[in-house]
Amino acid sequence: MRRRIWLLIIISLIVLGIALIIALFLFRERYDISNLQQITPPDGTQLLIFPIDNGVITAGYRNPTYFEKNHFEHYGTDITAANGGYAEILASGDGVVLGIEYCDNSLGNIAVIRYDNVFVPEVGTTISLIARYYHMTSVLVNKEDIVHVGQTIGTIDGRHKWYHHVHLEFDMDLRYPFYTPQVAEATSELLQRSNATGEFIIEPMSVLVVSKNQRIFAHPNSDCCTEKDEPRFAEPR
Repeated sequence: MRRRIWLLIIISLIVLGIALIIALFLFRERYDISNLQQITPPDGTQLLIFPIDNGVITAGYRNPTYFEKNHFEHYGTDITAANGGYAEILASGDGVVLGIEYCDNSLGNIAVIRYDNVFVPEVGTTISLIARYYHMTSVLVNKEDIVHVGQTIGTIDGRHKWYHHVHLEFDMDLRYPFYTPQVAEATSELLQRSNATGEFIIEPMSVLVVSKNQRIFAHPNSDCCTEKDEPRFAEPR
């Protein structure tokens, strides 16, 4: 009887060891960026990096399943901390803060930043973009602040009911930086839904680049993101 118990323990340890080896292999594969297109921006332009250093994409741009579940379009990308907890939200590039708002509803704290001379790898052009960040637990910048790439602009907390991820959307409409069809009118005094369309909002994955210090991947079990929501571009290693 005792011999059988020890045999079961040994078999269990062997199975566990094999499982760990497989998990480590998959983990390495998940963070393998060799398949990402490495981008060197033209002189005088900048790349925009992801807003979290170690992040998991949980909902993609205009994902149909998201629409079925929530009955409205998702005009951005949702990213949470890979460890499921606290994370600093980073400026994606050098820019200027156009506005912030402190909300205690599901929208959370907001920052709106303008980035100029942005090289968009997907199309190979340089444009200016409005970036809108939602669902932050705190905002650490003020209106008219100049921010630099990698600077902490806010935080999220994975334990919070609403503020466990950051929603990031990019808009090419520079005239109306606070117009967005994403939010309900009553949830924000800064953002406006009336007269807003998604005509100039672009897919974040067409813009964002994985920096040298970042690890980003789409959540393998989320039905609100697909392969097209995986990172496509990276800074040269």
